[in-house]
Amino acid sequence: MNFLPSKTNTTLLIASIVVASLGVITVTKPLTNCPKLESRLYQVVQSSNPAETTARSGLYYSHGKIRVIIELTDPTGSLPPGRQLSIESRYHALIQALVPVEDLCDLSNEPSIKFIRAPSELQLLQPSVK
Repeated sequence: MNFLPSKTNTTLLIASIVVASLGVITVTKPLTNCPKLESRLYQVVQSSNPAETTARSGLYYSHGKIRVIIELTDPTGSLPPGRQLSIESRYHALIQALVPVEDLCDLSNEPSIKFIRAPSELQLLQPSVK
């Protein structure tokens, strides 16, 4: 390892001192890593107004819970116990449930969860015109 001053190291050191002297440094809690959560759902989790964010995204939201599709790693597996969610339906490894927004990231990080996404949008058939 080279501990001799370099132009880059000196610049970073000076920048750090200037920022620190201005009192600009703020320590924030690192964001929870949710790699198994669809991006639209992650935006809801990060939002200060989940009801508004879900409405803009066309997602179902009621009483602090959002409708999601949970894909399990094992088709015969089960959801981790102790979760405050409401299961609406299940087909093999896919579970449709209402999950509290604040629990989405933690739930997505469970080993038994493969992915959490929003339900597919219903596509109505249009009558053909002759």
